[in-house]
Amino acid sequence: MRLASFLLPGLLALTLTSCAPAGGSDNTDGGLDDIVTDTLNDSTEDSDHPDGNTDSGDALDVVEDTLADSSTDADADGGQTLDPTPLRDDAAAILNAYEWGEAVSNRTALAAQFSLSAYTPPPGAYLLIGKVLQGVNSPAVRWYSYGDTAFTYSPGNYWPASTVKLTAAVGALMTLSTYGLTSQAQVNFTDDDGAYSGTVETLMGDAIRISSNVAYNRLMEIAGFEAMNETYLTDQQGYPNMVLQRRYTHPYPASNLRLSPEITYSEGALSGVIPQRQGTSTYVACDNEANCITLFELLDVMRRVTLHAELPAEEHFSVTPSDITRLLSALHDAPSTMESGAQMALGANITVYNKTGLVAGDDRLDHGLIVDDTTGERYLVAVSLPYNTTTEAQLAELVREALLALSLSSESHPPIQTTQGVPLTVQMDDLGIDTGTGYRRVNLTVEAPGADSIAVWVDTWPLPAFSPTAVPDRLSLEYSFSVQGLRHLVIMAYQAGQPLSFRRLTLDIPPGN
Repeated sequence: MRLASFLLPGLLALTLTSCAPAGGSDNTDGGLDDIVTDTLNDSTEDSDHPDGNTDSGDALDVVEDTLADSSTDADADGGQTLDPTPLRDDAAAILNAYEWGEAVSNRTALAAQFSLSAYTPPPGAYLLIGKVLQGVNSPAVRWYSYGDTAFTYSPGNYWPASTVKLTAAVGALMTLSTYGLTSQAQVNFTDDDGAYSGTVETLMGDAIRISSNVAYNRLMEIAGFEAMNETYLTDQQGYPNMVLQRRYTHPYPASNLRLSPEITYSEGALSGVIPQRQGTSTYVACDNEANCITLFELLDVMRRVTLHAELPAEEHFSVTPSDITRLLSALHDAPSTMESGAQMALGANITVYNKTGLVAGDDRLDHGLIVDDTTGERYLVAVSLPYNTTTEAQLAELVREALLALSLSSESHPPIQTTQGVPLTVQMDDLGIDTGTGYRRVNLTVEAPGADSIAVWVDTWPLPAFSPTAVPDRLSLEYSFSVQGLRHLVIMAYQAGQPLSFRRLTLDIPPGN
C-alpha cells in the first residue's frame, strides 16, 4: 500500500490510497507524483470550498488521473484473471436542472475579478453568465452567478418584463404540438385585445422582434394557463419558481391570462378547435398575479432554444426543428442592449440571439446567447438592473466586465450538463468517523469503462486524485467530509483527451461528530 495524506485549507483532511487486492502487489504505474498534476492558485475559487475554506493557493487542482493499464492489473494477482464484484451504485436524491445549477455555480469569482479590475456593478444588479463548453453528446455550461442573484426569487422587487416572451412562444408551440400543429397554423379567436386571424409565426415574430405585448398575451392564451404553469414550467422540468400569469398592457385584476378563448385552427389537412380553457391554479409565492422567475430559469429556456440542435432529446422542448429555426431568426433580429458591451469585450465579430425587457420604474433586462465568431466561443448571459438608477450603457458595461472576468478567472468549478455517455458507477463505502477530526471518512470508487482519465468535483470543489486500483477501469479515493448530508458530485471521464462520459449525482454522507 502507498499512502499519502494532505490537509486542505479549512482543515479538510483527505487521504489518497492505492491498494492491490489481498495477495497482490502494489500498483506499478508510479507514485503520487505521476497522478497529482497541478495546484490551484486562484483565490477566487477557494471561498467556494464546501467546508468553508477561505485561504488561497493551497488546494489540489487534480482532475485528470491516468487509469492503470489493464495488463498491469491482470498481473497483480500472479497472472490470474480478476473477477471483481460488481460495484454498488450509491447515488441518492435526483435533482432537477435548477437544483444542479444552484449547487455547482460559482458565486464568488465574478465579484473577485470585478474588484481586481476596479469595477463596481450598479447597486441592485442581477447577473448570470455561463461559458458553453464541449461536453459529452451535448454542450456543457460552466455557470457564474454574481453572488446569489441568479437564484434570487423576489416577486415585487424583480420584474422579468418582456424577457418572458420567448417562454410564451415556446409554450404556445408546445400546446400546438399536441394537436399536430406548428407555427404555420392559421388561428382565429377573440380575446380582450380584440379579434385575431393569422399565423402563430406572426405572433412569435411580433412578440420577440418588436416586443408586442398583445402578441405575448395571445401566445400565452394559445399555450393555456394550466399547461404553461402546471405542465411545461414544473419543478421536474427545472423551473420550480417560474410562474407566468400576468396579461400585459391590461389592468390587474380586471384582465389576466387565466382564460384562454376558443381557438379555431387549420394547417394543411388539419383543422379543428382548441376549446376554451380556464386556469384555476394559484401561486402564493408569486403574488398579485405577477410573472415570477429567476435569472437561471429565464436563461435556461434560452439555452434550450439556442442550443437545441446540440442537446439530447430529453432537453428538447416539444418544438419542431423548423420552428426552432424561426425562433432563432427572431432572436437574432431582436434589438439588444448587451450587444455593444459584448463587442467591447470580444470584438465586433459576434452574433447575438437575445430578448430584452424593460419596465419603466422597475427593471431593464437582457438575456441571450453571445457567439464569438472569431474564436467560436459561446456565452449565455442574463442581466437585470434597476430602471430608475441605471442606464442602457451601464447594462452594456456590466456585460463587458462579466465577459472579461471569465477570460481572466481560473475555472476549477465543474461544468454541468445531463448525464451522458458510457455509464459511470460510484460506490461509497463508509469508513467511520476520523477520531482526530470528527469528520466522516468514506472510500469512493468510480468505475469508468474505457476511460483513461477522470475529473471529479464535490459541489464546486475539485477532488484530489483518484488512484488506480488493481481492477481495470476502477479508481478510488479515501476522503474525509467535514460537511455531511447530500453532497453533489460531478464526474467527467476522458479517452485520449476527449470527453467520454459525464455524470451528475448526489451522495448522502453519513453524519460525523
